[in-house]
Amino acid sequence: MPVQHQLKRGFALTHLPPLSLRLRLTLWTVAIFVILQTSLALVFELYRTESINAVFNARLQARAMRIVRTIQDDPGPITDERLAAISAVEFGNGRAQEVVVDLFDDAGQRLATSANREAAVPPGLSQRVLRARSIEFFSGSADQFLILNERPAAARGLVIPIAREGSPIRVLAVVAADEVAHSMHEILTRLVLVSIVVGVIASSVATYLIAGIAVRPINAVTRAVRRISPESIGDHVDVPIASSEMAILQDELELARQRIESGFVRQERFMSNVSHEIKTPVAVMLAQAQTIKLDKATPEIKDFVKSVSEEALRLGRMVDSFLMLTRVRHGKKQIPGAESCLVREVLMDSFDSCRSMATQFGVRLDIRLLDASDVDSSIQGNCDLLRTVFDNLLRNAIRFSPRGGVVSLSAQIHDGHMHASIRDQGKGIPPELLPRVFNRFAQAKEEEHRGRGHGLGLEIALGIAELHGGSIVVRNLPDAGAEFTVILPLATHHPASSDSSEPSVA
Repeated sequence: MPVQHQLKRGFALTHLPPLSLRLRLTLWTVAIFVILQTSLALVFELYRTESINAVFNARLQARAMRIVRTIQDDPGPITDERLAAISAVEFGNGRAQEVVVDLFDDAGQRLATSANREAAVPPGLSQRVLRARSIEFFSGSADQFLILNERPAAARGLVIPIAREGSPIRVLAVVAADEVAHSMHEILTRLVLVSIVVGVIASSVATYLIAGIAVRPINAVTRAVRRISPESIGDHVDVPIASSEMAILQDELELARQRIESGFVRQERFMSNVSHEIKTPVAVMLAQAQTIKLDKATPEIKDFVKSVSEEALRLGRMVDSFLMLTRVRHGKKQIPGAESCLVREVLMDSFDSCRSMATQFGVRLDIRLLDASDVDSSIQGNCDLLRTVFDNLLRNAIRFSPRGGVVSLSAQIHDGHMHASIRDQGKGIPPELLPRVFNRFAQAKEEEHRGRGHGLGLEIALGIAELHGGSIVVRNLPDAGAEFTVILPLATHHPASSDSSEPSVA
């Protein structure tokens, strides 16, 4: 096998099934919501940062300008103690411990400081002082701008060029711990992140619910289409009309159903007509074959007549089956010749009619009927059709049983229904045939080669059971053989009973 074909085959085997429309709508909506909310969060972040910086810078500049005016108006020398006192007046004694005020000359040498003089000027602050030509704000890591012993995470400050007659003072630098602004940034950032997470969860739940409402009509259409079958093809397709689109869809589904129904009717009519046309010449051919005098005929002629007779009989049975199918299909709404049929009599009649076939195939029949409490159980329907159901199932079981095998027929009453089971001891139904065993012409390959039957008996049996409001269930037995269980509603409800009745063997 080529490598490319192997890769394609492997991909096909691992290909995931498509997502549902409801889930796709939810994912798309949530994705759009996340993009929009993230974009709004970024815009809000920029606006929030600018707003916080503007507020803190304005307050810092106002206090720094008052310090500048105090220095300019003070005729005495500005010492470290004097500068610390001025800073305490502007920032308060508690806040002054977190603020450093420095005075520098043109060369960037520190003349006075409100903090520890022995500490070196931070590199970032030194660079800001040397290029100070106007009021300039800065912010960043405290390691670059503060000389406090306990440095906070962030710092904010400004440098202001000043002039004082008779003094070398040229630049004032004010640097404060930015813990408040930094805390505000962190709090608002957490709020934004929490709002995004909560918004995503809320939008996911809301979108999933709304998408469920949106796809509900599609699910209703799916259920309505799933109910369409050959048995229900005559029923009107009814879906809830929630919008004009659904009304159009219902009309189209109804038109499609009518077209399919018309095709079924034409097919059944054609089958019935052809069957009727074939039945007469087959009967004539069979009668002539049976009346030929073969006393002086050669062996070849005798074999030929025998073969013609057998094939004519087989063709006649097939025609009868087609006619029975047509009768059942056209009687889906009403049972022809309905009457009260005793369950015991129907089963016994079928049992008796199959005795000779069982003897011919060397198969023993075993029957277990209802006990005394259910002996009067009856079914409202056509007795001949009901006998046909069990005739077909019993003959089918006899054909597939080995010589010396046993075919059993048992019945019991449960929840107002008759459960009649036919078991054989054959090889069972091939697994690939089990899902379509009731389909027309469904046969195992070996039976097709042998020419046993024509694959219509089981379909006829199922059609008659459904006509009477029942069904047929089939399964392979654990040891060997298959079991067909016919379930039919009783005319009147009878209490459930066990199936431990005495067997009668033929």
